[in-house]
Amino acid sequence: LEASTTGWIRVETEDLVIRTDVGREKAVRLAASYQRLRTAIAENELPCAFERSNVPMEFVLLKDPRDIEDLAGRHTAGFSARSPSSYLDAKLQLVMDSRQAAIDSQLFVHELTHGAVAICFPGGRPWLHEGMASFYETARIDGGELILGMPAYGFVPMTNVEPMFDIYPVRANGAEVWMLPSRLLPDFDALRRMDANEFYFLGKRRSVSDLRQRTAHYAGSWLAVHLLMIGDPTLSGRFQTYLTRLARADDEDTAWAGAFAGVDVASRCRDYLDVEYKMGGRAISVAAPRQPTVHPMSQVDAALLRSRLYRWRSEEGANAALEYLELAASKDPSASNVMLHKAALHLEAGREQEGWAWLERAIEQASADPQVAATAVLWFTGKDGAASERARLDAWAQTLRVSAQTAFQLAALGEYFVPVSYTHLTLPTITSGCRARGSRERVSGGGG
Repeated sequence: LEASTTGWIRVETEDLVIRTDVGREKAVRLAASYQRLRTAIAENELPCAFERSNVPMEFVLLKDPRDIEDLAGRHTAGFSARSPSSYLDAKLQLVMDSRQAAIDSQLFVHELTHGAVAICFPGGRPWLHEGMASFYETARIDGGELILGMPAYGFVPMTNVEPMFDIYPVRANGAEVWMLPSRLLPDFDALRRMDANEFYFLGKRRSVSDLRQRTAHYAGSWLAVHLLMIGDPTLSGRFQTYLTRLARADDEDTAWAGAFAGVDVASRCRDYLDVEYKMGGRAISVAAPRQPTVHPMSQVDAALLRSRLYRWRSEEGANAALEYLELAASKDPSASNVMLHKAALHLEAGREQEGWAWLERAIEQASADPQVAATAVLWFTGKDGAASERARLDAWAQTLRVSAQTAFQLAALGEYFVPVSYTHLTLPTITSGCRARGSRERVSGGGG
């Protein structure tokens, strides 16, 4: 654990925060390249996501590939790590294998697009998320143009090849293209209706067959989005209508029916398997990004970050996270943030007595810290004994009224007012200053 928490840095650009242990030179180079692509896609393709939020997207680049395997299993190059606890003020982290990130930008753009799709089209199902992420992952800037549409997948009519060898990557046009048998692709109508469990084979120990079929789900999603975006001019307008309906929070089935009534998209996808896929270029003007800034991370901060990448609701994930929290505590026993993490982990596991003990220690250590106040409010509100803790609740709420700066802290303040009002307590008035500050915050689900 000692080695895995040393040498970490935080690299910041205009719109990105990257935490990594890959080394300064590589991290700065990747950050500058990623910022340029992010600006091009944000300004030209998915402005809806970036107009709604000026919060930097946060990434973690892991040097050791075994870390990714430990966190997300084999055959995974990147994933989204949401806050492991509702009691923590932790943002969404897009986690990537640094080896893949150094080869090309595909993984970065793929994960970037996931974040954008979640903001723009909140009702989108897995096929849309993975299809758009795969479509944009091969984007590149070439001679003042943003080039889109390079294949991320290729399909061949293999029939006599052993299953262990019928899915493989090739390099084409500077991108990694995965080849697979066309017979593996699911029918698009079935693919479109899949939920996350069906699409990703969640909630089970995945077999080799499951992993092959999951790859086919990704490939079928890319094929559909490529067709709908640039492959068939008669469908692109309908696809934009579908996306517009999702953006205004229509139900997915309703949005699809309203845009594609009477159109057999599944048969169009089957006909699209054996074509020369189109690519499109758009003239853009992207200013050179400013030089990224680099900040060293302490061992405590690195340990806390690594603990949050695990899924705390699984016993294995919670145990691994606890090892990092113990390391952080050994480095700085008086750090209230470490105590908050320990409290949140125990509370998520249902160990309320241990969780509350750590939260009390954090309160004693830093009662005026808005992070501590927010966690305390979230824990106490709604509890049977909340009325008996009126003085403390009022004090924490006052701390938040004066010092709250993040969406999490403002949401905790909101949680205080609603439940406490039911106990007929006298509530202080929210000042206009707090409303103004809240109006600039975007409260989003999942820690993002």
